[in-house]
Amino acid sequence: MIERFFFTAEWCPTCKSTWPSIIARADRNNSRIRKIDVETDEGRELVTKFDVLALPTLVITKGGVVDGVPLIGSSVLRWNGK
Repeated sequence: MIERFFFTAEWCPTCKSTWPSIIARADRNNSRIRKIDVETDEGRELVTKFDVLALPTLVITKGGVVDGVPLIGSSVLRWNGK
């Protein structure tokens, strides 16, 4: 299974501006991608697991293993949703 982790925070302006685009791309592949949105102030365990150091961060996993390099900051917009 493919999982998309989007790490964000209420106080992060870049997170808020990229969020609609990320949701639209994920929704195009709704049946193939499990969407997991992580509010970093509440999801510290996942933040630590994926070594998230900046926001927003997009991590894709396949079969529980990180697939590729996490996208950080405005580079999350490079994700094509596949």
